[in-house]
Amino acid sequence: MEWPTWKEVAPVGSMIIAVFSLIYATLQGKASRRSQRIQNLYDVIQKLLDIRPKIEIVLKLEPDKHQNWTEEERAAAMDVCSRFHLVGILIIEKAIDPVLFARAWYYSVPQCYRILLPYIQEKRRMTDQRYWSAFDVLNEMVSSIAKEWKGFQKLSTNDIESLKRRANRFGTFKKRFWHFE
Repeated sequence: MEWPTWKEVAPVGSMIIAVFSLIYATLQGKASRRSQRIQNLYDVIQKLLDIRPKIEIVLKLEPDKHQNWTEEERAAAMDVCSRFHLVGILIIEKAIDPVLFARAWYYSVPQCYRILLPYIQEKRRMTDQRYWSAFDVLNEMVSSIAKEWKGFQKLSTNDIESLKRRANRFGTFKKRFWHFE
């Protein structure tokens, strides 16, 4: 029996390396996109925390009396609608993870939407029916996810120990390989 020559084996080896490289690049791309979506979500939540006082103002308003709102209340309503509209656009464009966002804002989004809907409808009558339409989408998405979500559950002792082990492994990995910090 005669062994294959280098010229016969090299193309097969190159193809195997190319396939593994493609698989690795695909997995890296997915991880990178997920990481970017989480970073985008963090940035969005930071921006929304900036308007938390305005959200609190909106949550105290009476929806059917929007004609009687003060200038401060109208300004708060407009800012909340605009910010939630932008978040809706980011979710529609898949820039942020809708499930993570919904778990963080499961109460504020539907409540603000319910209170602001008469105000939004008035704005649409005066301007365009598409005005703040991504806020509609955001409300539907958050409401549907929140219906099924049972909330964060208390961790068992085993879960806590498992998380500690994972955290320790990551810490060891980090110390060993992240020299640039």
